[in-house]
Amino acid sequence: MTPSPIEGEPITLDKAWFDYNGHLTDWAYVRVLSDLNEAVIDRLDLGAQYLARTGHSIYTVDTHIRYLAEVRDAQQLRARTRIADVTGKTLRLVTDLVRDDDVIAASAESTYVHVDHSTGRAAAFDQITAARIAAIAGSD
Repeated sequence: MTPSPIEGEPITLDKAWFDYNGHLTDWAYVRVLSDLNEAVIDRLDLGAQYLARTGHSIYTVDTHIRYLAEVRDAQQLRARTRIADVTGKTLRLVTDLVRDDDVIAASAESTYVHVDHSTGRAAAFDQITAARIAAIAGSD
């Protein structure tokens, strides 16, 4: 069974993010994806409160974006994110940017590494955190 995606709230795009063709610029896709993935990270309880509580955080180490359809300035986007994998020290998210007409405009795969701030090195997720993420992913 495929786990249900984590649905994000629609966002209105800033007019400054569009190029002279009236299309969302490539850097704006990165900004939107980053903001929307950060909301998912917060929902997974891996954001700022997690860092304050545990001294651990996650860092982006790789993102691949596929541009699939145009985004025009009158449209909104929302995220549809799946937890593709969580193993040891890494978390992989696949996020589709979905237009208000339900067309997928872009898809990104982002890999994060779990880091212990006291050492500055990658560290395995503790069992409770890994189990919580796995349960949200629907893979427990």
